[in-house]
Amino acid sequence: STLDRSSAASDVYKRQGIDYGFFNNRINGSADFYIRDTKDLINAEVNVPAGTDFAEYVVANIGSLKNTGFEFAINAKPIVSSTWNWDLGFNVAWNKTEITKLDYNDNSDSPGKRFESTGGDGGKTIKIHSVGYAPGTYYVFEQVYDKNGNPMEGVYVDRNGDGEVTEKDLYQYHKPTADVIMGFNSKVSYKNWDFGFNGRASIGNYNYNGIAANAAIGTSAIFSNSALSNQPKAAFNTNFQERQRQSDYYIQNASFLKIDNITLGYSFENFLQGAKYHGFSGRLYATVQNPITITPYDGLDPEVDGGMDRQVYPRPIRVLFGVNINF
Repeated sequence: STLDRSSAASDVYKRQGIDYGFFNNRINGSADFYIRDTKDLINAEVNVPAGTDFAEYVVANIGSLKNTGFEFAINAKPIVSSTWNWDLGFNVAWNKTEITKLDYNDNSDSPGKRFESTGGDGGKTIKIHSVGYAPGTYYVFEQVYDKNGNPMEGVYVDRNGDGEVTEKDLYQYHKPTADVIMGFNSKVSYKNWDFGFNGRASIGNYNYNGIAANAAIGTSAIFSNSALSNQPKAAFNTNFQERQRQSDYYIQNASFLKIDNITLGYSFENFLQGAKYHGFSGRLYATVQNPITITPYDGLDPEVDGGMDRQVYPRPIRVLFGVNINF
């Protein structure tokens, strides 16, 4: 990325919020709204007039961002008794980030600062920092589809209407960061038994499916040197014979709902207690990690670094059994 914080960056931060509690604090939480204007971010590709510096581009503290957001959290105890207890928690955060300045000249005709390679031989840049958009917005061609809704290989929309498709027809399309993120947890206990889970949700984030863009090419490329090569199943969705790395077809909705873990436990006391021995206490439990992921994304895992799905090892489902003993 070419837009980063530095020690010289300055913030104007305004935040308003409330903390609340009801029914002897059995329902409690907080709500906050904030606006943050950050100035003097590092822009490492600032064009300078000829003869004023040894390089055509220099590093300068001229980038600016505006963040607007809302956060809400609630915790509750719906059931509290001698045998039953139930704890619930939920939080949600909405955030909008917009670049407000990149260059000395705010009226520059430049679309912005491009970065982040698609990967593979002959990779292309796929992200851009542009004024009026979120940082790292994808910068791609608009795919054309046939009457059956299938993408047409190498056919893109002539967005500027000049009669040909060139890099001037690239456009800003979605972003890797989510509009809304959520977290939730629940724990129910009955006498010695307890059951709980926690999870997360992300809404409005998009991934560049680089694995499909780089490897999902059609049947003519499946055989190489008389040997069968690995191909993603996405190859059969397009039948592209050449890589179309800059197509917005590969910018895919990566919103998700995940259950991170589920735990069932049993606690005991005074086990093996006798006339001369007080016994011991402990807890037996079983946990499942990463058991559920719900997403429309076509790749292995919607949760990838920076929205760039070029090489990822899927999170495994783990089952753990344990015992805690107190003597």
